[in-house]
Order: sequence, then C-alpha cells, then structure tokens
Amino acid sequence: MKHFDLSHNVQTACYDAPILIQNPLTESSILELQDTFLTNGFHHIKVKDIESGRSLISTFLDSLGLYHDVACLTAAGHEFLDPLVTHLHFGSKNIDEADKELEYFFIEHFYYDFLWIETSQELDVQPWYPLFKTKLNEFNVNHGAPIIFMSYSE
Repeated sequence: MKHFDLSHNVQTACYDAPILIQNPLTESSILELQDTFLTNGFHHIKVKDIESGRSLISTFLDSLGLYHDVACLTAAGHEFLDPLVTHLHFGSKNIDEADKELEYFFIEHFYYDFLWIETSQELDVQPWYPLFKTKLNEFNVNHGAPIIFMSYSE
C-alpha cells in the first residue's frame, strides 16, 4: 500500500511519475486507484484520453459513494461530465484580477471534497492557471480532499 505525504505540493505532484492506467484494469491498479481516491493530497493519473479519464473518475466516484461536492477543472468543456460535477472555469485574463477572483473563490466557495484537474496545453496557457495551483497550496486544499491531476497519453 502506498503512503502519501500530505505536505506534497502541487508542483511536485504535476511532475511525479503518474499512475498509468490501461484497460482492462488490473487488480493492482484498482487497489492503487482506491488508495488515490481515498487519500487526501495531490495525485497524478495518466490515461489514454479524456473520455477514458472521465469514465474512470465517474466509475470510482459512483462506486465509492463518499463524495458529495465534486469539481473538475478543465479547458476541454463539460461534455460527458456528470451533471452533479461542478465544472470550474475562471475567465480572468488580467493577473491581478485573477488573483482577487481566486482568493475570493477559495475563501468563499471552495467546499469541494474531491477535485480533479484535466491537465492540457489549453489549460496550461490560461493566465490564471499557475495562480490557481499556487492557491491550492496556500489554502492547503490538499489536506482536506483528494486532488487528482489527470493527464492523457493521446
């Protein structure tokens, strides 16, 4: 069983070797994913494509039945997202405006008990995204929820 360091920050989580998931799931990958979904902190999972990733998240969340306020940060749109999942989107282009918007968001509106971030080039170029990752650390969000960075091989 893997033990996760809760002091692990978002910068290292993005560059850690991801858990590589392929279908069909093996017994060991299911157990590793179970630990990931049940452990607060930053995690990194790599799947084939966005549909596979969303299907995996949905399957595990439905099976576990533990999380009630789930959010997804993505630049890919909200097609195929479960209607109960909050699609996070920030439109600020000005960095000072984004800082204020994100500060307010994390103080007043971040009550999610599970968050996954669909990493992509589109998300990486958003001016507010580096600030979002910084705020995750500043507000210690990883201490209260699993945060999964989902990347894709295609």
